[in-house]
Amino acid sequence: MTSNVPTQRDTRIDVFRALALLTIFINHVPGTIFEYFTHKNFGFSDSAEAFVLISGIAVGLAYGLKFRLGNRLLVTLKAWRRAGVLYVTHVMTTVATLAIFSAAALHFSRPDLLKLINIQMIIEDTPEALLGIAALGHQIGYNNILSMYAVVLLMMPLFLWIGTFSLRLMLAASALLWLIVGIFQIAPSNFPGDGFWFLNPL
Repeated sequence: MTSNVPTQRDTRIDVFRALALLTIFINHVPGTIFEYFTHKNFGFSDSAEAFVLISGIAVGLAYGLKFRLGNRLLVTLKAWRRAGVLYVTHVMTTVATLAIFSAAALHFSRPDLLKLINIQMIIEDTPEALLGIAALGHQIGYNNILSMYAVVLLMMPLFLWIGTFSLRLMLAASALLWLIVGIFQIAPSNFPGDGFWFLNPL
């Protein structure tokens, strides 16, 4: 038996998400007067963290009520399909970014542009870097948010399943994962470069 729970978009989520996106844009254009009024200057986090939190709430609202006995497999497959869409979009935006930087480097005779935002490794070690892009191991600058969301969507059904027993248990599991990841510095690794993902989905 499938769930027929009606879904209605909560526009309050969209308002806060839009505000977070606007603030993120301001913070990515340094030197403007507006930057001094964003909460990164006096808060314990910035709008990027707020955007991730709001997006997590939106995912919970979109999938949580539907995750019921008899409907869990369908919801899981929909979430994983969405993760697949994000993966493809991530690869496409990466290719588009590389094309833009390459075109600019050629048109303006600025080969130094290809040394920015982690592009240089693709030029110097193309086979491994391309494999890294496909495997999400090599992520160029400003193109690392969708991969994080894709991994979160892959993990989401597990936490929703835990939540069917107890919401407190789900929160405790999330907090425990966050604590372990923070203490032992666990994160998806970069490939072929060193280090870990800039945005850790765990």
